[in-house]
Amino acid sequence: MSSLKIIRNNKGQFLKGCTIATLNKGKKKPLGFGERISKARLGHKHSIATKLKMSLVKKGNKNAVGNKSNTGRFGSDAPCWIEDRSLVIKSEKKHLDGNYKTWMKAVKNRDSWCCRLSDKDCKGRLEAHHIFEWKLFPEKRYDLNNGISLCQFHHPLKKRAVEMREFFIKLLSA
Repeated sequence: MSSLKIIRNNKGQFLKGCTIATLNKGKKKPLGFGERISKARLGHKHSIATKLKMSLVKKGNKNAVGNKSNTGRFGSDAPCWIEDRSLVIKSEKKHLDGNYKTWMKAVKNRDSWCCRLSDKDCKGRLEAHHIFEWKLFPEKRYDLNNGISLCQFHHPLKKRAVEMREFFIKLLSA
């Protein structure tokens, strides 16, 4: 009864933020608690019927276990599907492009996964920098000679990138 008084107010309503988990916070679990739980589930296998239900739910079939259906949401069944795939707008986001990831790894491999301006100021993660901007020069996006590996500290801001372009080109040709 004492735990009910803590969880509920004098009107019998639940108190915000007070749950059983908060009541047990800081209390130690009994010795061997985790081992008993894992031993109880050891060797447990789902029945064929349960496996079938889980499979149907993943595939999005209606009412496999009484859940809402996911059918009609993906691929050609989606409500906003465009039959003529040439009309689909291609994403300009670099991180979604597989060619960009390949280019980025090639640039970093060429530079031995080190900042090309290695000095005492180097810090942060290594980034593949486009010497000629991604947006303005689409023909040079995946050109290996248009990339240089720089740490976060040396990676220039957009304002300085144009000024540093000639320096980076000389650095690559050296």
